[in-house]
Amino acid sequence: MRGETVVPGLEFQYLHDDGRARWTRVAAAPLRDADGEVSGVFAIAVDIDDLKRATERQSVLLAELQHRVRNIMSTIHALAWRTRAAC
Repeated sequence: MRGETVVPGLEFQYLHDDGRARWTRVAAAPLRDADGEVSGVFAIAVDIDDLKRATERQSVLLAELQHRVRNIMSTIHALAWRTRAAC
């Protein structure tokens, strides 16, 4: 890392020794000495597994809701069409 940029956050799954996979976000920034030279790196790792799983679950629920709404709209459309044809 030469120090021109700050890594805003890389997300990946980390595999623990016991076989569990957890989502993790890692961000890093260069540390500079008095002369402005990069002397190290500051990094932070955050466990975002619960957030990722909740987001995935929300996406599944949203897709299910959209599917059900489309089915209801199709039913209403069919009823309206048949009612119109009967008149």
